[in-house]
Amino acid sequence: MLMSDHGFCTIRQEVFYNRWLADAGYLKYTEEPAKGLEQLHPDSIAYSLDPGRIFINLKGRERDGRVEPGREYERVRDELIAAAESLTVPDSGKMVHPVLKAYRREELYQGPYLEQAADIILAPADGYDPKGAFYKEAIVHKDPMMVGMHTYDDAFLYVGGADLEDRPVSILDIAPTVLSLMKQPIPEDYDGHPLV
Repeated sequence: MLMSDHGFCTIRQEVFYNRWLADAGYLKYTEEPAKGLEQLHPDSIAYSLDPGRIFINLKGRERDGRVEPGREYERVRDELIAAAESLTVPDSGKMVHPVLKAYRREELYQGPYLEQAADIILAPADGYDPKGAFYKEAIVHKDPMMVGMHTYDDAFLYVGGADLEDRPVSILDIAPTVLSLMKQPIPEDYDGHPLV
């Protein structure tokens, strides 16, 4: 059995989303160059962590939260999603979109820990590696040592000698599939289902 939960491609640019948020007025620091969350200014609206996770500076959750839960939170989140999806960055003399789609956390995650997930998750275009460094001089950079990055749409599963069900596969189905192939019982609380 072979499985990969991601694919791989060449990096064209590293994209520093905190630089974008700062340039757009959503992120402020108490000192520069900032090294981490401890330099987040209370007037900040949002910040980013690797890989392409955006957190809103929410009252009641963040140390110096500014954005009110409810209507203001949703307005800010909608605004950031629209801005991220329309963002362009320079690459080889042209402007490109580094974000394929910006997702609300509830579009991707579920369960009792949903509130701990990032508010917005950026799905990068192939070649545009999302970074959460707190202080960079420019929004994009290409480190010659960084040559590859993960992709999302070319994960694979191969099971030798087995016919897999013809249906969409979830990573949650892997453990039940392995247990089924080993002729072991599948715990009732597993969310996934065997593919064989």
